Amino acid sequence: MTPIECARLQGFPDLWGHLDKKESFADEEYKFWLEVRNTYARINNKTVKDYTKVQMLTWYNKLHTDSAEYKMWGNGIALPNALYVMQGIAAIENLKVSMN
Repeated sequence: MTPIECARLQGFPDLWGHLDKKESFADEEYKFWLEVRNTYARINNKTVKDYTKVQMLTWYNKLHTDSAEYKMWGNGIALPNALYVMQGIAAIENLKVSMN
C-alpha cells in the first residue's frame, strides 16, 4: 500500500500528510517552526538550540518521509469509524437528557 492509499482508508484526502517543500521562510514561519523543533527537543530531553533560517529550512524540508507517514496512519483511527462511534455516544446522551 502507498501512503496515499493509507490516507484514503483512514478517510483523509490524498496527500493530507504532506508538507510543501519551501525555498525560504518568512520571519513568522521561521519563529513558528523553531518553536516546534525546540518544543520537541524539550519534550525529549534534548538540547534546545537557536537554529538559523537555513538550518530550519533544511530540517523542515526533511520532515516528511514515507516511513513517518506509514507510522502516522498505522497509529491513527479512521475518521468514518470515529464519527460513527461519536454520533452513537451523542445519540445515547441526548436520549438520557430527554428522558430526565
